[in-house]
Amino acid sequence: MKIIIKTFLILLTITMFSCNSDDDQNITLNVCDESYVSTEMTHTFSTANGYTNLTEAKPLEVHHYAMRILEDGVICSIGYQNPTNYTGTYTIKITNNNNGFIYEDVLSFSQTELEYHTISQVLNVEAGDFISVWRTITPGYTDINQANGTIINKMDNSAFTFPITGVNVKFLSSSFEGGGSAEYDTAIPHIALGFNAD
Repeated sequence: MKIIIKTFLILLTITMFSCNSDDDQNITLNVCDESYVSTEMTHTFSTANGYTNLTEAKPLEVHHYAMRILEDGVICSIGYQNPTNYTGTYTIKITNNNNGFIYEDVLSFSQTELEYHTISQVLNVEAGDFISVWRTITPGYTDINQANGTIINKMDNSAFTFPITGVNVKFLSSSFEGGGSAEYDTAIPHIALGFNAD
């Protein structure tokens, strides 16, 4: 009987001290807002503002844009959508030109929806840092149209007049390059970044 009582008291003590206190419920979770840059693009480059909806175009190997994120935080994921006729990979590169950080990875994405991949490194951003994002199709594609990407154009096909400021992002420039040709500021590639604001 003494053993049963001792065992009961030990279990009761363990249970009492292992319960969560109210303080543990006030922990802030660092969640990656995957829609952060995508939402900025969708709202800033809306049809109401004279831009097209998302479309597949620009059959050039490299799609790039530069921006400033206007708050402190961490870039935590990269989002993209392969064109309907390409299942291959891309080299994705993100640089923070203020602190010298470079992230590079080879990734493939869904053909039917915007798909995000978590970034394996921490990319810290201070408000106003100059961020560049590239998508380069991997060599070996078999049709130039496989180099198309999801982009936003102006309805009248005129050049973009950068900088263009959204709520938390200022878009600075864009370029499309490959096969000996280049286009500057003619559209913006829909390469999304997830962000965790401080």
